[in-house]
Amino acid sequence: MALKSIRLTRAVESVVRACSAHALGVVCGVLLLALVSGWYAASHFALDSNSENLISQNLPWRHDEAVFDAAFPQQNNLTVVVIDGVTAERAERAAALLTDVLQKDSTHFTNVRRPDGGPFFARNGLLFLSTAEVKSTTAQLIAAQPLFGAMAADPSLRGIMTSLSTALLGVQHGDTDLATLAKPMNAFAAS
Repeated sequence: MALKSIRLTRAVESVVRACSAHALGVVCGVLLLALVSGWYAASHFALDSNSENLISQNLPWRHDEAVFDAAFPQQNNLTVVVIDGVTAERAERAAALLTDVLQKDSTHFTNVRRPDGGPFFARNGLLFLSTAEVKSTTAQLIAAQPLFGAMAADPSLRGIMTSLSTALLGVQHGDTDLATLAKPMNAFAAS
């Protein structure tokens, strides 16, 4: 083992001595090698930032993928925007405004949609809630049914006053208390 180490040391020393003796030639040779390597790399290697080009388009599953993309173009070239707000109402308002603005810009956007909005979600939005949220929302709707019933029958100021009158009759008969009615009344007051 020591003999191999000595031979390796002597070989390295010989190379260093030769490079030191011919320093200018070594520097010119290294520069020439760097230029030739750079030219070869520039002319024979190409980088593409499109990740779809990393795998051959001729593979069977890539062909199936192209057929799928053609059948469902709405899943291609997506830009997703996530909106967060101080309150859910502000986030909803911002999302609605952004959707309206982007839908008007047909030059840059061919299709604008909200996965949490639109007519389907407005009709079937409860389907996307958890079981606990559905139970809570349903319980609140059932509790507010006397108010909604009168307002649905007469959607005017008279209907609202009839609903309030019915609620106060419930307090008078002991069916409910003013604390229970505080939240809906505050919502009416805010609007």
